[in-house]
Amino acid sequence: MKKVLLYFPLSLQRKNIGIVKKCIGITDAFRQKYNTDVFNESEGKIYFNDALIKDFSQSKSRLRYYHYNNHFFLGQFSAIRDKIKINKYDIVYIRFSQFISIGFLLFLRSLKKNNPQVIISVEIPTYPYRHELNGTMHKIRYWITWFLIPIFRKYVSNIVTFSRHTKIWNIPAINISNGYYNPDLQQLGAENIVKNIKPLNNVFHIGMVAQFSSWHAPDILINSLYFYFKNRLKSVDVILHLIGSGPEMNDYKKYVQTKGLDDKVIFYGEKSTMEIIKILNNVQVCIGTLGHHRKNIQLDSSLKNREYAFLGIPMILKTPDLDFLIHFTL
Repeated sequence: MKKVLLYFPLSLQRKNIGIVKKCIGITDAFRQKYNTDVFNESEGKIYFNDALIKDFSQSKSRLRYYHYNNHFFLGQFSAIRDKIKINKYDIVYIRFSQFISIGFLLFLRSLKKNNPQVIISVEIPTYPYRHELNGTMHKIRYWITWFLIPIFRKYVSNIVTFSRHTKIWNIPAINISNGYYNPDLQQLGAENIVKNIKPLNNVFHIGMVAQFSSWHAPDILINSLYFYFKNRLKSVDVILHLIGSGPEMNDYKKYVQTKGLDDKVIFYGEKSTMEIIKILNNVQVCIGTLGHHRKNIQLDSSLKNREYAFLGIPMILKTPDLDFLIHFTL
């Protein structure tokens, strides 16, 4: 049986987050056919097959050391150096974290050294991703990445992408669409899935689920809601349900206050699958990502679209998604 190594630059312990569910689904799929190890890390904690092997989160100084070492030097990859020597991996699947470091290149070189025939696939979730990056540190790391791409190219077999690019950084691309995996939903009976949605007491409910960043653009939705109530051409009331956390959430809450919509927009924070289903049972339509243009992305393959479809909820998409060919785009 072939030996596989998966690497995810995120915490697989946060199982309520959509991208974590996807990575767990990737892991389960590989384990059905291959002998698979999983290496993942986030915020100073490094795991190998769910066992915590390094923990830099116990103090600010250790966490700061972890981040700078991760950004520019050996970083988290040195934690599994011995495991790479012991295991001769045939396939390595890596979810790209937007930047290439010296440690990352040494990690790839070690994989090739232990098995010159190894297939190394790197998944780039969104491409191009330049417009996602903010701050001086990210910009510095971005240009370091461009400088190191020629070395990176020597080790990588292919790039897995949700875009239509045939090559990325002159590396052959494998074009796929985003997969959907939610073990919690699969264990539910059909009677627990959202369906037969009807308006409630002349109130139209809109839902949006995300780890909110600028490109999810709920501000566009909030602004539309503001103009709806300002003009009030119809008597139907509207309530917006925003489910999830994220780095931009405080800004959106302030924006809702400035627009005077405190009683029209409900923020739920991070919720479990069953809690989300309960909220969406009262929703007539869900909204996909509205700000792909802010990242210069022309094709959508968001996990949330697939979750809405699985639940049988009508959805509004702004960017074309090839898995939903019959739709109107805004």
